[in-house]
Amino acid sequence: MINSENGYFGIVQPDSDNDLFSFEASSSILEDTVEQLSIDFVTDSIGSSIRLRWDTTQVLMPFK
Repeated sequence: MINSENGYFGIVQPDSDNDLFSFEASSSILEDTVEQLSIDFVTDSIGSSIRLRWDTTQVLMPFK
């Protein structure tokens, strides 16, 4: 979820009434390790996504 409040870190949760939007994303396992957190944009036959990769994990967050 993306919330309009800032300044929260760790376990503390901001007020959900101030959520701007939320989404569900699944993760997948990468064959190669990514040493540093990598965030980029990808486009494929399904559409466009924000891609997060770190260690052996990849998360795709689709957007329109």
